[in-house]
Formats: sequence, structure tokens, C-alpha cells
Amino acid sequence: MKELIGSITEADALEIRACRAEDLEALEWNGAHTAEREIIAQTFDRQERDEALMLVAAHRGFPVAQLWLDFGPGDTATVWALRTLPPLRGRGIGARLMRRAERAAARRGHRRLELTVDPGNPAALRFYARLGYAPMGEERVTYRCRSPEGEPWVWTVPHVKLARTLSASAGPSATYRTGASRR
Repeated sequence: MKELIGSITEADALEIRACRAEDLEALEWNGAHTAEREIIAQTFDRQERDEALMLVAAHRGFPVAQLWLDFGPGDTATVWALRTLPPLRGRGIGARLMRRAERAAARRGHRRLELTVDPGNPAALRFYARLGYAPMGEERVTYRCRSPEGEPWVWTVPHVKLARTLSASAGPSATYRTGASRR
């Protein structure tokens, strides 16, 4: 991993694309997100049904950043996961993923993008504020999944809800065909 990270000199060296089946294990980032294996698989299945989009920023095929977008009904899409490997934060990768997600949501007719942030993460709050996201209040978010051993896990945490109105011009350049199988 050290060689991979050291070889990235700028965000432009990355391929931003929809997640593929062969990316799923790598999204666990060598155990950092193994507990979320079930959620990763479920989200990928939703992408295959064209209900969600999982974007990755890949360097030499390895996803060094990831974003999960729910399309949902109505005019609001939701980003519910954005991660960049810690040594690569601050290089513009997350902002590129967010712009791509905004274009994908606008192209599908969504006029607004929402997300939630842990209130104890001031760096993330500043990041989203720079991208034009405004606080809309607080809410408690409940997560449910199974551990890699099959045990049910449920936890609830407070979050700050943020939103941004999408530009109608954001749509045309984002072409994703998420329903087709990539296996």
C-alpha cells in the first residue's frame, strides 16, 4: 500500500468511475472497512438495479477513494458515504467525486443533494461548506448490518444534515450506466 500511495502525485492521476464487482473486496481497504462488507455488497446490488451509484477514484486499479450515492424517489439524491484513504486527503479527490456525484444526480432529474456528517468531524463540515453545502439541521442516523461473522449490528449516531441545490447544467456531462452488470 505504501508504494501505491507514494506514487500518487496529484488527483489527476486517478480514474474516477463506477464501482465494478472486482472492486468490492478492495473497498474494505485492507480490513479498515471489513465490518461494512454486507453494506458494501448491498449498495453494489442497488447500483446493479440502477437505484444507487458507487463511484471510486482508482489509482492503478485500486480504489483510493469511494462515494456512495442513493438516487431514491423525488427530487433529492443522497450521498451517504465519501471516503478517501487518510494519506491522500486534501488532494482534491473527494471534491472530484462530489462533483461527479452532483452531475450524476442532476442528470437523473434530482434538483438537490443531501448528506449527513458526524458533528465531531469539523474537517468534513468545512469540506462540504467549501463545496456549497449548507446545514439543514440535525438528525440521528441508524445503521444496520451484519458483522463478517454474521452477528447483527445496530448503532445510532447524531449527524448534521447538509444540502445543496444542484445546477441544471450539471447534468449532461455525467453519463453512467449503472444497471448493466460489470462482473
